[in-house]
Amino acid sequence: MERLTARQYAKKHKISIYNAIKLARTGQVKSETVEENGKEVLYILEDYAKSGPADDEVTTPQTPEEEIALLRARIKKLEEELALCRKERR
Repeated sequence: MERLTARQYAKKHKISIYNAIKLARTGQVKSETVEENGKEVLYILEDYAKSGPADDEVTTPQTPEEEIALLRARIKKLEEELALCRKERR
């Protein structure tokens, strides 16, 4: 785990310092407050294990035929979601 100040975290993730502090205060990211030189300093703990692929459905196909089947299934799922969005929009 790497300890980053709110400023370093914000710069690394290209967000404002305010949003970095807000993420830490609401508990969306792990953080700790340490007193240094009489001041409280907020450190955000960044875990590298969580920075892997976020999608659990990602699999590595063995053959091109399997890859084509996986892609067709994903396309079908996306088309169904698009149809639902279009219905809600009307």
